[in-house]
Amino acid sequence: MDLHLTGKVVLVTGATSGIGQATVHLLAAEGAHTAALSRGGATRPRLPDSTTLIRADLTDPDTADYAVSKAALLCRL
Repeated sequence: MDLHLTGKVVLVTGATSGIGQATVHLLAAEGAHTAALSRGGATRPRLPDSTTLIRADLTDPDTADYAVSKAALLCRL
């Protein structure tokens, strides 16, 4: 499948397990630069090498702003 995502940046919430993690893998396979958001955890989840992991709790508006800013910086938006 070609989703025309090469070079695009995608921010995925809940990206360290379940549907979110599967989404990160699919988007990375399609050429997207992925920023994976997770509330935390002691170990780094299995994510593609091209993925930037950002620890953030999106229930806090300030943290949500931080996460988007960090994704923009790390993914060179």
